[in-house]
Amino acid sequence: MGMKLESPAQIYAQVGDEIDRILGVMQITSSDKDVAEVQSTLRDLLGGVQKELDERLDRLREHGEWNTFTIAFYGETNAGKSTLIETLRILLGEQQKLARRQDFKAVQDEHTLSPEALEACRVEVAKSNQAIDEVATQAASKVQALAQQGSQLLTELHRLQAVVVELKRNAPFWKKWVFRFRKPVEEVAQAEAQRQWQAFDTERPARVSNIDRMNHEAVARMKRAVSLQTRQEAALMRLAPYADGEIIGDGRSDFTRGTASYLFDVGGQKFALLDVPGIEGDESKVSEHIWNAVRKAHAVFYITAKAAAPQKGDPGKPGTLEKIKTHLDDQTEVWTIFNKRVTNPIQLGKPSLVSDDEEVSLGVLDTQMRAQLGENYQAHISLSAQPAFLSVADCLVPGSPDEKSRAKFLEKMSPDELLAKTGMASFLRLLTGDFVRDYKRKIRQANFNKAGKLVSGAVDQLSAMQHGKLEPLQIKLQKDAESACDQVTIKLASLKNGLDSLVQQEIDRFTRDVRRNIYTRIDRNLDNDRFKQAFADEIAAGQASMAEALPARLGGAVDKFGKDIQEVVERFQELAKELLALYGRINIDGLKGPIALKIKIDNGIKLGGLIGAVLTVAALVSNPGGWIVATIAAFSLLVTFGKAVWGFFDDDYKKAQQRSAVDGNLQKVAASMRGVALKSMHENFELVATKVQELNDALTGSSEQLEVLRKALGKSTAELTLLSKEITYIGKSA
Repeated sequence: MGMKLESPAQIYAQVGDEIDRILGVMQITSSDKDVAEVQSTLRDLLGGVQKELDERLDRLREHGEWNTFTIAFYGETNAGKSTLIETLRILLGEQQKLARRQDFKAVQDEHTLSPEALEACRVEVAKSNQAIDEVATQAASKVQALAQQGSQLLTELHRLQAVVVELKRNAPFWKKWVFRFRKPVEEVAQAEAQRQWQAFDTERPARVSNIDRMNHEAVARMKRAVSLQTRQEAALMRLAPYADGEIIGDGRSDFTRGTASYLFDVGGQKFALLDVPGIEGDESKVSEHIWNAVRKAHAVFYITAKAAAPQKGDPGKPGTLEKIKTHLDDQTEVWTIFNKRVTNPIQLGKPSLVSDDEEVSLGVLDTQMRAQLGENYQAHISLSAQPAFLSVADCLVPGSPDEKSRAKFLEKMSPDELLAKTGMASFLRLLTGDFVRDYKRKIRQANFNKAGKLVSGAVDQLSAMQHGKLEPLQIKLQKDAESACDQVTIKLASLKNGLDSLVQQEIDRFTRDVRRNIYTRIDRNLDNDRFKQAFADEIAAGQASMAEALPARLGGAVDKFGKDIQEVVERFQELAKELLALYGRINIDGLKGPIALKIKIDNGIKLGGLIGAVLTVAALVSNPGGWIVATIAAFSLLVTFGKAVWGFFDDDYKKAQQRSAVDGNLQKVAASMRGVALKSMHENFELVATKVQELNDALTGSSEQLEVLRKALGKSTAELTLLSKEITYIGKSA
């Protein structure tokens, strides 16, 4: 084969050409009808496999990455893939993340959104509300006191007015005269009360206005505080999109709907991380994104939040383990990351992040993953992404749940301590060290391995066709066909023996009847000439009787033989149809419907016609006319041989000699008839046997077609296997 590549990316074109060559050779057409039928099925099967291979190869070519080492973070929904990637973006200074953090700080500075400023605003709003309450209480008290004072002054004025009126009305004349020059005490008091009321009534608006002013000042203070708080909240809304954790899910299923790629450059080592949608959500929405990501990736981290092996699914519903096998089978480097959920800093105070029981369970996980992915599976890594993220996420919206959680963790540990305790520091060293150092070799090996696995997948399909469908079908059909052939052969032998027996029976009857009848006529003292004629007549009559009776008996045996082989063939056809129904539809990945095997069982091989041909030839055996007549000439020679001596003896001696001649000649005639009959039947039976062999060949033709098909697929399988191994070897030897 010997593929030669001017550039690694040419692997796709080379593989495509090799596949076309291997499968194309097997699709040569033939003018032979039987061969053409087999080749038609072969073209359908190989064409289906080739179509799926070409489509998968096109997808590899479209999504393959040859320049940047790409690592996929793949796994369960809500397992923490995005949290882990976001932490790495901050730690490694990913460019997009740096820009977002700069935007965050710019908005924060522009609107003075420091935690201290936000707290001061909150306190001012609270104090303003409190001041309003206090002013309202004071105002109510002052209004009440003012109203009470006014009421008291007015009441006293009215009382004194009434007293003065009553005093003047009831005073004697002389007193009234005195009152003109000197006012009574009561009237003086009334005047003072009037002055006080007028003074109160004059001052009251100013005093009420002062109360209103206090209320207005308190409300204005509150409005200023609330306005500031509203502006801060609006600014916080602008701040949120730039905050750390923007790519982290909020607990909803399928938060990550598409694959996001993040490019890193650490000390000149460039690599990309892919944030892949979860594999346990609604995969109909994200399946294509998942497949494109793993096609692009050169290494994969499987993220799980459970210290347990992935679960198997149910029939028709694949579980996590089956999905991992399907998605990652062609990867060259797969790791598991156990992302332990930690919500309280107390959990990080233990000597080890992972308990002994969890470590045992993770060992079982490693075993199962290695069983699915082989030597390409590496090991598990334990860490806790959420507290690691909080340790480095200093661009958080003040007052947000994450900001509060960060403060809670930082009260107990420093950021560096958190990175160490969560396992993030050691993971970071792995990721930026040997893991990406030999990236060129890893890229080539990963991409070649995908191409090799694609071909080996076709090998698996062809092998499954051979061993799961064609081989059992061919074996069962062959067994049934051989059984049918054996039965037909037995029926043919039984027919031959039966016909021999019938002929012998008829010859024995012919001999008895001729002997009885000619003996009766000899007893009448026939001369030799009349004896000869009588003997000839009896022979002719016996032959006529035999020629009339024997065909019916022979024909009955042939008819029974025909019915017997018809039943054998029909039973075989039914069994063959059942086998084809069970094994004759082959599914090929990527094709909408199964491919039906075009194996001739009924109409194609025309078994009915062959049975008719067998019976037509067998009917020749049941027609004895030729060999019965053929014995007459022999009889004439035998009788003529003895006539010269008969006239020299007396009647009794003559009769005895005639009877002896009858016995001798009948024995010879019977032997001659038997010989001619057997020769004729055997000659015809050779024709029957030839036709029966054609019938047997037709019965075994189905399994022979399958054998041809199986061998052809075997050849394609062998060549594709060599191609797969060569691709893998080239990828590893680079």
